[in-house]
Amino acid sequence: MDRIVAQLLTEIDGVNSKGQVFVIGATNRPDLLDPALLRPGRFDKKIYLGIAEESHERIKILIAQTRKFQLAEDVDFEQIEKLVPKNFTGADFSGLTNEAYMEAAQRSIQSLQKDLEENDPDSTDYLNIPEHLKEKYQNVIISTEDFIKAANNVTPSLTLAEIASYNSIRDN
Repeated sequence: MDRIVAQLLTEIDGVNSKGQVFVIGATNRPDLLDPALLRPGRFDKKIYLGIAEESHERIKILIAQTRKFQLAEDVDFEQIEKLVPKNFTGADFSGLTNEAYMEAAQRSIQSLQKDLEENDPDSTDYLNIPEHLKEKYQNVIISTEDFIKAANNVTPSLTLAEIASYNSIRDN
């Protein structure tokens, strides 16, 4: 590890001597940063982003995380935001939306299997799905219920104590 840090510092020092080059780094463990990285001319500016604490910020994260998903008309981001703990990070919201997608996909598969059995009870041929069922099930649509189930399966990656610790590092 020391050799990697030493090589990184050498490269950063070499880049800075050649002109206007900015090196940007990110970490979720600022407490483990080598002090040599933080001297002037290297990573001398620090920006602490923290977690979204306000309801409207958390809703914006949910909207951004689901922009490529098809949502049911009943999806209420305000209700969903209230279900998750205040120490949810952006990664936790990503886990929540992925889990909600998986819930919706499982529900969709179960409905498709039921429709196939009603269409032909003796068939186990899931490779030749009738066209009308292909059209009906070609898109996975996520409902509020999927988010509610997902919220029960996703836990925050940071404890409140860890967030307080990071806030202390930011304040120092």
